[in-house]
Amino acid sequence: MAGILFLQRDDGLQQAVEVQGGHYYEFDSNSVLSRIVVQLINRRSTRLHWIHFFDGGVDDGWLIEHADEINDRPNLLLTLRDPAISDAGLAPLAGADVFMYDLQGSSVTDASLNKLPPSLQYLNVARTNVTDAGVQQLVSVPTGLTIDGRQLTENSASTFTTRSFFNSLQILDATNESIEHLSQISVRHELVIQGSGVTSESLPAFKKMPKPQRLVLIDVSLADKELDELRTYFRGSQFELTNWSDFENQQRQAAKNSVRR
Repeated sequence: MAGILFLQRDDGLQQAVEVQGGHYYEFDSNSVLSRIVVQLINRRSTRLHWIHFFDGGVDDGWLIEHADEINDRPNLLLTLRDPAISDAGLAPLAGADVFMYDLQGSSVTDASLNKLPPSLQYLNVARTNVTDAGVQQLVSVPTGLTIDGRQLTENSASTFTTRSFFNSLQILDATNESIEHLSQISVRHELVIQGSGVTSESLPAFKKMPKPQRLVLIDVSLADKELDELRTYFRGSQFELTNWSDFENQQRQAAKNSVRR
């Protein structure tokens, strides 16, 4: 993504974000990254506003204080990865034009899933206090979802089979049981699976999966021979193998490289 243009808005909200150690970016509507995101989330507009707290630094009080300013911005991507974020902080943003919520590692619960913005197209609630009962509410939205193996159960997987497909699905802390559940779910674009609990016992379930365009395996406990079997089965899909540290660093570096000052 190097060399992609971001516009940076010099205003009070941007300054407030940066004081907290976060970043505020406004995507150029002609950028390659903007078009990719739009394609992933099935969104028409390409003018995107990203408030980015990837490494914490934000809490409920800050969100409540700046809720009016945030609610005034269209086409929001909100990365709020901090355990100090809870249902109370998200409540004032229920009417915001948010189409990406990245809440990984926060303290949100099932209650927040009852009040998601109608514009939402991508949600990350992995490693939060959200349960499998909570994610069962996500029948029609979003088209992109990140959850963890604890949240992907027989019941939630059964709920997901009632929808036609996900554009993007990521499962963190996955197990062999997670792979069995995933074999029922259709993912059109990208499927990311992370977890050392994925072993050779998962191979039969992998071979029942609908094939996504891209499959990324992170920290799985599979031998080279077993990975070769999967490469053969998923021939025609982009197949990637990595570890969690590299995956997270790539995400951070992509954001840094995308800014042209």
